This record gives sequence, C-alpha cells and structure tokens, in this order.
Amino acid sequence: MRKLFAVAMVAGLMGSVGFVGAASAAPVLSLVFTGSNTVTPGGSTTLQVRLNSDVDLSAATIMVGIADGSATAPSITGATNTPAPFGSVQFNISAKEVGAFGGLSLGFVPAGSYTLGTITIQAGAGTGTFSIQPFQRPGVDDWLDASAINVVNPTLQGTSLNVIPEPGTAALLGLGLVGLIAVGRRSRD
Repeated sequence: MRKLFAVAMVAGLMGSVGFVGAASAAPVLSLVFTGSNTVTPGGSTTLQVRLNSDVDLSAATIMVGIADGSATAPSITGATNTPAPFGSVQFNISAKEVGAFGGLSLGFVPAGSYTLGTITIQAGAGTGTFSIQPFQRPGVDDWLDASAINVVNPTLQGTSLNVIPEPGTAALLGLGLVGLIAVGRRSRD
C-alpha cells in the first residue's frame, strides 16, 4: 500500500511540474505605435506588428483589423509584411483589415522577439477612440510549435487610436459659444 501511495505521489508531482511548464509557454502578439496613438481627422500614424515568443514556432499568421466599419472611422492605407523569420504568405490590404502577417517556416523559428510588419492608418472624419485588433481566421491562421503538430494559442494584444478634433476647430467652437453667450446677455439687458 505504501509503494502504491509513493508511486502515486511521484506521478502526481511529475504531472504538476509538466503542467506548469506547459502553461508558461505562450507567444504574445502585440500592436505597438511607432508614431502617436492620437491624431487629428485626416492624420495618419504607423503601428508595428510584434511577436514575442518563448517557444519555437513553425507557423504563425495573424490578421489585423479596425473594429469600426463606419465611413468616418480610420482606414488602413498601407502595410508591409516582413516575412523573415517566416516564409512569405499571401498578403492583402483592405480599408478595414490587413494580413496575413507572419507565415510558415520550412524549419522552425527560434523563440525570441520579431517585427512581423507595419501598418499605416489614416484617421477619417470621425472623432473618438477606435479599436485596432489582431485576429485569427479559424482554420487559416493556426500557430504551430516547432514539431508542426501541436497548436499554440497566442495572446493577442490590440490597441486603440484616438482621433481628436484639430485645436483650431476646438478654439473656433469655443469662440462661437462665447459669442452666443455675449449676444444672449446683451438681448436680456
């Protein structure tokens, strides 16, 4: 009975160590502004698509999109795909989404930090905060470890673009309000 208990304890410890080790291995894909994340209507800025991985990968592709589809929302006006360290993949740009960044490796890509490409975004006429998110297409944008058998689930980190009115526009609006208040006071007197 003691031997059975000892074997069970050893197996349990080995299993928990293996589980903890596997849980720590998760690549992170993030969108990072190289310019400002605040622009005026019509202005543009650039993002980098960055991959930080603590596991070797044989495949990793990702799309990036702007969540707001309205006509006044920002749009993607340009992008570059940096295929190294992966082989190149089909790359498409539309006003609201771009990709695929990353690719497929004939061997494997060692763990490390990589810039997979850049995205240029131009603000539309609308103001506010707009979400820019990486996403995966089911069955297309799969991530595989170095064995090319095991699926890896990355952490996807998006960002936000703030579009604010030009300072001159805000100043004219404020001046107009002051004028209306002055006219209103004169008419009461």
